Amino acid sequence: WMMYGGNNIFIARNELVRQFWVSDCEGLLGHMWGYRIPLYVKLADQNKVILDIDKIEAYWVKYGKPDWQIRNEKGEYDFSLLKGNEVQIFKGRGLGLVNEVQKVSGDCLTFKKPWNTVPDSESLLVAHEFLAYRNVVFTKNIIEDTGPAIMIWGHGHECIMDGNSVARTGLIGTYCVLVPGMAGGGCHFFQIINNIIDQGRVRNIVQHPPGGRYAGGYITTFYSVYDGYSGGEGLHNVGYIVRNNLLMNDSTIRFGNYKGNTQEQKNIIEKDPSRVYGDGFVVEMTDENNPYEHLGLVIEENTIRDSKYGILLGSNVLAVVRANGFDNVEKCCF
Repeated sequence: WMMYGGNNIFIARNELVRQFWVSDCEGLLGHMWGYRIPLYVKLADQNKVILDIDKIEAYWVKYGKPDWQIRNEKGEYDFSLLKGNEVQIFKGRGLGLVNEVQKVSGDCLTFKKPWNTVPDSESLLVAHEFLAYRNVVFTKNIIEDTGPAIMIWGHGHECIMDGNSVARTGLIGTYCVLVPGMAGGGCHFFQIINNIIDQGRVRNIVQHPPGGRYAGGYITTFYSVYDGYSGGEGLHNVGYIVRNNLLMNDSTIRFGNYKGNTQEQKNIIEKDPSRVYGDGFVVEMTDENNPYEHLGLVIEENTIRDSKYGILLGSNVLAVVRANGFDNVEKCCF
């Protein structure tokens, strides 16, 4: 396990062969989820941003009290704790750009470097409590009989999973955790390419509890949605390229719809079993701010062989699907 983020990490040519399939015992895992708070822009120029305090206040009125203490004893906003922290644009102009807070003066943030694209009033900046996983490359690893084979849990951006070979494992992909007092938003800009996934068990998709991220044979994203989480305005998953992967023997590409933990979601499933999607208690968690869970998803030139399901896409996924091959697949793409 890698804990609490990191940049520019290269993980290659490892071999993990263990007897812990369908367990919370990952192969290669980046694990981190701290607080994230929204920073709305009033004015911006080069390396300075003046925050829109009214919008920030309205956000917390709508979505709940922030767990990260950004008010002083007088109840006024105090952003000084953001000094040295990473900020990323999660929505709008400049989407995906990252910077570091160098100085805080009232509602004015000075950043370490000029923005390549200056954000505007429609941009949503998100401050990370901890350093996110960024520019992490997993390549040429062999993983068998584990829980999730390769996974970024929490905050991951611009990561690559390339040329790995896995069998009898859980997912290759990302896992996001949505809890109260946080800005929404998942993992952004991933390349999952040239991997071989064999001997999954995505056939009877609710047959093997505990299931979820453990039962696997997926290229996928998952979410845990905790009681009290009421939403957020950061885009969830953006910019995934899933290309030239070989999936065999009940292994599947699957995107869309949340894996939920709340009693409310379980009640929904009990009333309408058709809402089960994938392998667990699952409902859609979109709202007026985020009608899609996935944007900019490209699934192309993959081969799925000897599997019940080829490509599973939820109703709230905006994706390009092209030039994929299916050999002895019962349900190719739905």
